[in-house]
Amino acid sequence: VEGKPKKGVTSIIGIKDKSRALLPWSQEIAAGHLLRLLGSGAELTQKDVVEAAFASEVLKEKAADLGKAVHDWAEQYIKHKLKQGDMPEMPHDQNVVKGVTSFLEWEKAHKVKYLWAEKIVYSQKHDYIGRADFGAIVDGLKCLCDLKSGNGLYNEVLLQTAAYAMADTEESKFKYDGRCAIRVAKETEQEYLDRLNLKNAIKEILGKKPVDVKPYQVFEAKFLDNVRMNMKRDFNAFLAAWEL
Repeated sequence: VEGKPKKGVTSIIGIKDKSRALLPWSQEIAAGHLLRLLGSGAELTQKDVVEAAFASEVLKEKAADLGKAVHDWAEQYIKHKLKQGDMPEMPHDQNVVKGVTSFLEWEKAHKVKYLWAEKIVYSQKHDYIGRADFGAIVDGLKCLCDLKSGNGLYNEVLLQTAAYAMADTEESKFKYDGRCAIRVAKETEQEYLDRLNLKNAIKEILGKKPVDVKPYQVFEAKFLDNVRMNMKRDFNAFLAAWEL
């Protein structure tokens, strides 16, 4: 902005501690790596232990591919609908097709009309910048929408979307009725079942109660502003992270 770099929304939210979710997952991946080796009758080596410790990092990079493919397709599709690009071809990977098909079903069911895509927003008042995914009319409501790839919708999306919406309103005077968070899975159904089965195997070893294996969801959409004051609450939380 005027020749000066500005702090981005995702960087600001990055100060929030994510270890509560990431640490147990990392432990499960490491344990699963070692349990598979023990189950095969192999004698554990120092290399096996080190690889187990870093197995979650390897898996994280691999798992990002599915969600990113759906995210990229949806982005191109929205731009095409806005006459800003060509219609993307349907993917060949059937796992990606599931996510794309679910996105299109959501669009049809909620009578989605796109307003813009990939908008850079800047708050002069609070001096932060960001790139929002897309704006749309969803079920007759003016929504700022964020497309995520992951195994769940985490509360970071509340702060992120509030920051984008408030910056855009400050700049354009366009007022949103709410925000919509859209999630596409970054793992296949089999990978999801394998992960939950491993989690329960570890819990059994530790003598803990197993978790319920819920049906696999390749796609999820959630309106974030059923309560009127949610946007203000989430923006205040974002500003607290920015101050820190």
